[in-house]
Amino acid sequence: MWNFEQAEQYAASLLKFGINLGLERVEDYLNKSGYPWDSIKFIHVGGTNGKGSTAAMIAGILTHAGYRVGLYTSPHINNYCDRISINGHSIQPGQFAELAEEIAGETRGVSQDAQFTEFEFLTVLAFKFFNREGVDVAVIEVGMGGRFDATNVIPAPKLSVITNISKDHTQYLGYSELDIAGEKAGIIKPNGCLVTAERSPEIRSMFWRKCCELGADFFYVGDEIEWRQGALVFSEEGIVHECCLKSSLFELESLRLPLIGQHQIMNACTALLGAQVLWEKGLSISQKDVRCGLENVNLPGRIEILNCKPLVILDAAHNTAGISALKDTIFRIAGERRLILVTGVLDDKEQEKIAALWGDFPSRVIVTRPENAGRSRSWEHLAHYFSRHLDNVCLIES
Repeated sequence: MWNFEQAEQYAASLLKFGINLGLERVEDYLNKSGYPWDSIKFIHVGGTNGKGSTAAMIAGILTHAGYRVGLYTSPHINNYCDRISINGHSIQPGQFAELAEEIAGETRGVSQDAQFTEFEFLTVLAFKFFNREGVDVAVIEVGMGGRFDATNVIPAPKLSVITNISKDHTQYLGYSELDIAGEKAGIIKPNGCLVTAERSPEIRSMFWRKCCELGADFFYVGDEIEWRQGALVFSEEGIVHECCLKSSLFELESLRLPLIGQHQIMNACTALLGAQVLWEKGLSISQKDVRCGLENVNLPGRIEILNCKPLVILDAAHNTAGISALKDTIFRIAGERRLILVTGVLDDKEQEKIAALWGDFPSRVIVTRPENAGRSRSWEHLAHYFSRHLDNVCLIES
C-alpha cells in the first residue's frame, strides 16, 4: 500500500507529460468506471482570474447552507491535498495515497498517448473522492481554458461561472482576449446557466450568443448586483475588507470579507449571484448562509497576510491583470511604506510586462526560481526586466 510520499512522487512524475489539453482520457476512464454523474450537483467555475476565490466562496455558502460540498481548485500551496476538500477539510494524505494507487494500478500499461497528465490524474482523483465520500455538491475550478480542460467532462453542471477574461496561457488559448473567451465559453452547456462578471461588452455579447445557441440562461453580475466598497479594517487577527452587496434576493450590509481587495469584492458579487441562481433552481440557501460563507472563506495565497509586524503578504498572482490587482491592494494596505518584493515568474508568462507593471513601486526586488524546472529555464530574465525600472534587484535561485 502506498504512503503519501509515494503518491506525491507518482503524481509529480506525470509532469513529464506536460500540458495535453483534451477530454478523452478523463472521460473514457470515468465513463468506463460507471461514474454516477447524476448523483452530484456540479458547479463549474472558470475565468482568467478570481475563479479559485469565487469557487471557494460558493463552496463556503453551500457548506453553511447544510450541504456536503466538495471543492477542487488548483494549483496548491503546500501539497496536493490542498486542492481537494469537503466542507473546508482537505483530503487526508492516506485517502489521497489510497486513491492514487488505485488509479495508477488501473491505468498501468496504457500507451503514452492515453497516459494521464498530472492535472488529469488529480482531476480523476478528486472526482472519485467526491463520489466515494457522498458529496451533495461539487464545486470544480477549471484548470486552464475550458473547452478542452480535463474538468469539462462534467455533462450538465447546475451552474457555470466565468469570472472574467484577460490574457494568460496564450500559447494554448489564443492571443486575443476574444479567442481566450471562446475557449472558456466551452464550459457553457445545453440548457445550462452562466453567471459572469466579465466587463467587456464584446466578450459578454459573445457569451450571451453562446447561451442563446445552447438554450442556456445568462446572468451578468453588473446587471444583477449592487455593491459598495468600504474600508479595510485592521486588527491583531489580520485585515478584512468591508463592503455592502445587494441582489434582488439577498442584502448584505457591512459584510467583512477576509479575502481583501476590490477584485475580491467582485468575486463576492459573482458568488452572491451564483447563490441566488442556485436558490432559484431549488437549493435551500438563506441570507445568513451567504453572509457566513463569504465572511469565513479561507483560500491561501490570495493576498494572504502571513505577518502583521512587519507586514508579510503572500499572493499567487501570475498574469498582468492579477499583478495589477495585487499592486493596487498593497498600495491601499501599506501606502508608501518600503516594499521588498520576492518573486518568481515562469517562462511562459509575460515577464517583461509584469516587471513594467511593478515599475519602481518596490524599493527592492529579489528574483527567485519557480519550482517547475521545465518552465523556469529562463528565470533570470525577470531580473533584467526589473532592472530597467529600479537599481536594487538581486537573484537568489532558491
